[in-house]
Amino acid sequence: MLGFSQDLILVEQLRMTLHNVRISFRLDVAAIFILIWLFYTEKIAASLITWGVLTMSMRLASEWHAKKLLSERLNCDSPRRIARELIGINILMGTCWGLLFLAVTDSNSELMATCFLAIIASRMLMLAPFLPVLFASSFTQFLVMAAKYLQHAPSYYCMHILLLSLLFAGLCAQAHTISSNIRNLINSYSENIELLAQLREQKQRAKAAHTEALQASTAKSNFFAAASHDLRQPIHALGLFLEVLSRSNLNDHQCTVLGHARASSEASLQMLNALLDFSQIDLGAVQPIIQSLSLQHVLSKIEREFGPQANAKNLFYRTRDTKLRVQSDLALVEMILRNLVSNAIRYTHSGGILVACRARTNTVWLEVWDTGIGIEACKLHDIFREFHQIGNPNRDRNKGFGLGLAIVDGVVSKLGHQLTLHSCIGRGSVFKLGLPLCGAPSK
Repeated sequence: MLGFSQDLILVEQLRMTLHNVRISFRLDVAAIFILIWLFYTEKIAASLITWGVLTMSMRLASEWHAKKLLSERLNCDSPRRIARELIGINILMGTCWGLLFLAVTDSNSELMATCFLAIIASRMLMLAPFLPVLFASSFTQFLVMAAKYLQHAPSYYCMHILLLSLLFAGLCAQAHTISSNIRNLINSYSENIELLAQLREQKQRAKAAHTEALQASTAKSNFFAAASHDLRQPIHALGLFLEVLSRSNLNDHQCTVLGHARASSEASLQMLNALLDFSQIDLGAVQPIIQSLSLQHVLSKIEREFGPQANAKNLFYRTRDTKLRVQSDLALVEMILRNLVSNAIRYTHSGGILVACRARTNTVWLEVWDTGIGIEACKLHDIFREFHQIGNPNRDRNKGFGLGLAIVDGVVSKLGHQLTLHSCIGRGSVFKLGLPLCGAPSK
């Protein structure tokens, strides 16, 4: 449950009251001297000075008490005891202020009533945070003044006392409103403190979880990098052994088995290369080298690499010649295009693949079109997640790990380029990579 407990609210009220007692010390001392000067006559000099000394002593004691409690840093161990002490001190303080009306005789009643209201109002503002202290002080003062009036002329001052009583009740009601507002303010403040503490705790948990996730991701990437790097050498060796074996005198059955073995070896090497590429990107080890490069060189290289694969599936592979040059990293652009074309061939069963370039303003769009199976609209974002594959629910490793588009997404983000995808089920897809035109003004 949010908010302070009653004891903690009481502690805050007492702290505010004690601060006000200390702040108003100089004003009270000044008020004592002003009242002595205002009512001073030879006749009442002794009683007035006696009142001043008594009130000043009481006020000094009150100041010492407030300073002592504040210096000890109030806590919730004994707030009720402190409240009782403060009530007792203010009963004595109110009595001292009320004794002014006994010390002053034959004075103007209107002036005394004005002084009474001024003292009550000032103490109301000072002690309003904790009502029992205010009532203890003000009500004691009021009783002393009323007793003095009734003693000397009960019938004449009856109306004065009645009016003063109404004013006193109004001041008390106003003090009650101020005290309630202060309690609500303290409670609201405590709720904000608790919410802030909860938010800070949740932030620390989120930070710890984020750090743990980063560590796990780094460990995963390090494992992939180490595993793919260490396994690449024996896979290469296996390929060499299979190549040597292919030059031996083998019968038809042996040639068939050798073909399957070579296909498995090539698939394993491709998957290891994909794992190594992905781990390098995931670790942030890839640092782009931006330079001017010819797209025709890249397109020709990719066509020589993947043209035979397309022909093997009875697919046409077309590349439109271009003279455009762009600003990017040659190796990374080749990696992106290689994965896009490989992905297009894998999911295209009839028709073919077209790779083309289009210049639009300051951007060259490198496009890979295919007539493959297409992608549902709800899965357009999922295909860029690592290990996500369409049409491979049984995780057939002959179809790879599903890292191609995850690698593309990571490299594109590293380069700061744009990548868009449009697809239609049963009609194919088009990936468009936006590259800065060489010589175009920077944005």
